[in-house]
Amino acid sequence: MLGLASVLIAGTSLQNPPLLSGFGGGLFLGVLLGFVGLHLTRFETTDEGHFYTPNTHIGVAISLLLAARIAYRFMVFGGFSTMSNHPPPMQSPLTFFIIGLTFGYYLAYYTGLFVHTRDKK
Repeated sequence: MLGLASVLIAGTSLQNPPLLSGFGGGLFLGVLLGFVGLHLTRFETTDEGHFYTPNTHIGVAISLLLAARIAYRFMVFGGFSTMSNHPPPMQSPLTFFIIGLTFGYYLAYYTGLFVHTRDKK
């Protein structure tokens, strides 16, 4: 689902290069962080089966960053901010960067988990 959503976001951003570059940059950095997260994940094999313990710091930080950005954008457009220099809704390269970061991280991390657990069967 994240892969499909990424393709749709990239496709709709083709007409706006700053949005596309923000999303692409976030996706690239997110994939790199996904590999770091996989490296920090502990994999264990016991008599009961195969288990993994993720390093929660990166995943939680990325999720909180996305939630904070969404909350900020709601505050800006909900009338809580009097600043007028904000980009219009769905036109912020920083928001697209953070969405790309989140998608890239989870795509790389869960793909890596799938590959790692598939090899253990």
